Amino acid sequence: MDRWMDVCMYLIVMLLFMYGGLSSVCGLSSEQAALLAFKQQLTVLNQNGGGSVLATWSDMSSSPCSWTGVSCNNLGQVIQLCLNQTGISGTIAPELGLLSQLQHLDLSENNLNGTIPAALANLTNLQHLNLSGNGLNGTIPIELGSLLNLQYLDVNSNYLLSGSPVPVELGNLVHIQYLDLSTNSLSGHIPAIFTMTQLQHFDISGNYLTGPISPLFATLSNLVFLNLSNNSLSGSLPAEIWGMTQLVELDVGDNLLTGTLPKEVGNLKNLQGFFFGNSRLTGPIPMEISLCTNLVRLDLGGNSFSGTIPDAFANMKSLVTLNLPSLQVNGTIPPSLGNCTNLQNLVLDNNHLEGPIPLEIGKLLNLTVLSISSNFLSGSIPVELCSCIHLTTLNLGSNMLTGEIPNQIGELINLDYLVLSHNNITGQIPSGICNIPPELAQLTNLTTLDLSSNSLTGSIPPQFGESHKLQGLNLAYNKLTGEIPAELGDIVSLVQLNLTGNCLSGLIPYQLGNLLMYLDLSENQLSGDFPESLCNLEDLVFFNISSNEISGTIPNTGVCRTFSVLSFASNNGLCDLATPCRKQASSPMGIEQRRISGGGGGVQRSIKFEEFLVGCCFVSRSNCCQISRRIYLFQALACIRPEF
Repeated sequence: MDRWMDVCMYLIVMLLFMYGGLSSVCGLSSEQAALLAFKQQLTVLNQNGGGSVLATWSDMSSSPCSWTGVSCNNLGQVIQLCLNQTGISGTIAPELGLLSQLQHLDLSENNLNGTIPAALANLTNLQHLNLSGNGLNGTIPIELGSLLNLQYLDVNSNYLLSGSPVPVELGNLVHIQYLDLSTNSLSGHIPAIFTMTQLQHFDISGNYLTGPISPLFATLSNLVFLNLSNNSLSGSLPAEIWGMTQLVELDVGDNLLTGTLPKEVGNLKNLQGFFFGNSRLTGPIPMEISLCTNLVRLDLGGNSFSGTIPDAFANMKSLVTLNLPSLQVNGTIPPSLGNCTNLQNLVLDNNHLEGPIPLEIGKLLNLTVLSISSNFLSGSIPVELCSCIHLTTLNLGSNMLTGEIPNQIGELINLDYLVLSHNNITGQIPSGICNIPPELAQLTNLTTLDLSSNSLTGSIPPQFGESHKLQGLNLAYNKLTGEIPAELGDIVSLVQLNLTGNCLSGLIPYQLGNLLMYLDLSENQLSGDFPESLCNLEDLVFFNISSNEISGTIPNTGVCRTFSVLSFASNNGLCDLATPCRKQASSPMGIEQRRISGGGGGVQRSIKFEEFLVGCCFVSRSNCCQISRRIYLFQALACIRPEF
């Protein structure tokens, strides 16, 4: 019986294509047959351990109006098919074109592939078509230009139109209000959409479009959202754009646009989002932009603006995101930014800003991201920043900051990313000592902590072991002393640990976590036997304990077999299994013991030529090895050892 029904359904579909007036055969309506033909093209995942989302579609005797995702009008005709985010995969069957009364078709956010059927152009009543977030390829059928009732078309995030332009026939969609062609592989120029006089939302970002931006966009008087970003558009933005006072969001960033930002930008009083980043703009940032008092998000980063950050930005009280990285602006950070009390994201990295961090930044109580690295900021870290208790990201790295890390930083309990590296943080205590405040260890949400390349002294707080979310800990190139706390082994998520270039002593803790991928303990004063447990760190891809005082035998097991000799170099008494450790040995061929600078306060290290040869043979299995310039440069004359 089931096989007969399958054959019957197949014949029905064929007949329906040949004779559109045929209403029913074998007890199936034309709409049932079309939907079941579509189902046959699909693979359907079970939903949350339950049955298939299309399980109800198997009832041949029922009306399709009761099927999942199907809605009908009072006459029992299918007017809506909504299967978005249902996990279906396969192709879109052309038989869907037989649903003559369909008004709404949404198959978005699934795993559909193949092409968009031209037969969808038969859906002359269609108002809403959403095929976004799939894996569709090929071109947009020119036949879709005949869907004159279409108001909403979204095909974003597919693989459409590789090497082909957008069909000009889409310009016939005179009632379209929402058009999203973004994140595909579209090429050519921006399509001629200027007959779409009702268009409110146009997004063609994330493609390969070239050429200039047409001034005819200004004729689209209903357009409130325009996104042309992430293409290769060139030339300058037409002056007519600054007359589009109805615009709420304008994104033309990540293109090859040139020119300046004119003062007429202040005409866009309704603008809430303005994105012009990563282009080739020059000249000053016009103060008139502050007239856009409804701005919520402003991104001008990655251009070549000159001059200073306008003080008048303080007038933009609605501002939530201010993104001005990688410009060439100079001067100071305007203290008036403290008046933008809605600000949540302030990013000013990689500029030429100087002077102190304004105390007024501490008034931004909604701030979650403060990133002002790679400038020339000086002075100490204001304790007022610790009032911004919602901060999740604080990046002050690569400046000229001095003074101590405020103890109150422990109050920033939401921090997950803290970078103070490459400054000159030493503290103001007369002895010149600036300990790492144990309050940092209270930041239990931290995933990244980078205090490297400062002048911090004291010991590493064992309380860091309570930072169970910490993935990266970088304290390299300071003046830290004492032992490596065994409690660091309690950080179960730790992936990167960098303590190189300090004055740490004692043993390497065997408790170090099993998730470590990067471990650098070099250029310290660590001693004791090589911990065999390090060879069991299966995920370790970078390892360096060179320039210490570690002794004992390097096991020929696990990851220890894979690392270069440079990972072990300059450790007196460290040897491998094939070469017995010797307390005293003379250098072969009269070559004297060499001394090198080991960092971390200029501590001197020593290495014997024969010790280097042993390590070289152990790791590289070669007959001739060369040590890097970082230690000293010469070539081994004889390094012979059987393969293992």
